[in-house]
Amino acid sequence: MDEKRFNWLAVVLYALLFFFTFNQVLGTGQMLYAYDQVLGSLQWREFFVETVKRFGAVPYWDPYMFGGMPFFGVLHADNLYPTALLRFILPAHVVMNWGFVLHGILAATLTYFFAKNRLKLPKEIAFLVGLSYSFTGSLISLVYAGHDGKFYVLSLLPGLAYLLDKGLDEGKVGYFAGAGLVLALMLLTPHAQMTYYAYLTAGVWTLFGLWWAWRDGKGLWQVAKRG
Repeated sequence: MDEKRFNWLAVVLYALLFFFTFNQVLGTGQMLYAYDQVLGSLQWREFFVETVKRFGAVPYWDPYMFGGMPFFGVLHADNLYPTALLRFILPAHVVMNWGFVLHGILAATLTYFFAKNRLKLPKEIAFLVGLSYSFTGSLISLVYAGHDGKFYVLSLLPGLAYLLDKGLDEGKVGYFAGAGLVLALMLLTPHAQMTYYAYLTAGVWTLFGLWWAWRDGKGLWQVAKRG
């Protein structure tokens, strides 16, 4: 099978595996157990949507917690993340369910392309690497608690590694701009702690990448010398 068809086959198989795994909660009548969501996050998400619908403005203050507390100031839920827009047309728990599924497929796909194109692994092995990462215990277990912020950051991480590695190798600004976009999305997830570690990882990756480029006299270092 040629590489392009195998790429599509890999993505389709990832999607089928996640749809099969989560098939019982993909409708509107069921939701994941996600105990942290039940305790607070779902309520914050619904509060955001209802406030915008009713008053036409985003809520900066939450009067229902303690004696009142900032809403955006403490990064309640993922109300600034792109998937938040779906909650204006779908129930919050449905968006949460599908958020895990779509980001799981994204994690597998990004890892596959990173392993195949950057690590130069055979496409069959790269497929297994993507599958292993997306279903590894440290990632898939986050579904039980409903920690979608952590899940989203870890799902985007292979894409960040791909863009940084490609940018350092070829010295093209577009790849670094893409990496910056991924970092911005991580900040909006909004799991600050996991994002913090992702930023540290990106920094260390970049420093080592610059050192390797300097050692080999190629990539970004070569571009810098030409400039």
